[in-house]
Amino acid sequence: MKNTTLLLFALIWASIQLLAHDKQENWVSYHQAIPVKEYVNKNFRVSAKIKAEIAINCASAHLWARTDSDGKTNFFNNMQDKPIISKNWETYTIEGSIGENDDLLIFGALCYFDGAFYYDDIKVEVEMAPNSWETIYLASFDESIEGFKQGVGRGPTGYNTHCHAKIIPMNKTGACLKITSSGVPNDECED
Repeated sequence: MKNTTLLLFALIWASIQLLAHDKQENWVSYHQAIPVKEYVNKNFRVSAKIKAEIAINCASAHLWARTDSDGKTNFFNNMQDKPIISKNWETYTIEGSIGENDDLLIFGALCYFDGAFYYDDIKVEVEMAPNSWETIYLASFDESIEGFKQGVGRGPTGYNTHCHAKIIPMNKTGACLKITSSGVPNDECED
């Protein structure tokens, strides 16, 4: 009887773990992190050219940025109120300030539901003097997505096995990052 109870418990636990592992979010994030200690108390802006080919009405692309110190968020903006659904390239920008204790600026691409989402020329600039901006990071994606990883850079969120990123060539203008999402759970989408 004891062995049967242990076996039943093990089967239930394994089933719960399998279900939890297969649970997918309705979004994905790809991110990069750069140290910003030397830019304390300076303004920053993160910009990118973005376009989207959405497969359902709830789908959208976003740019996001966050500053962290010791694993705590000090600044966060994910353009939640400005979903990108345009099929045309447009430049989007997030502005913020680097706080006294900020160690990292984490930024990247955020995509909801199914579609093809395109990002190019992700740039981080710091205002070194009034109206004098210096580029401290630029990803043109002409050769690789080196440094961009799935997730949000902290914890287990932002991962989705239904989403994949790769570099694709563009017409005579280099390449861009394409994130393709297919089969993303859309129970929450009111199409």
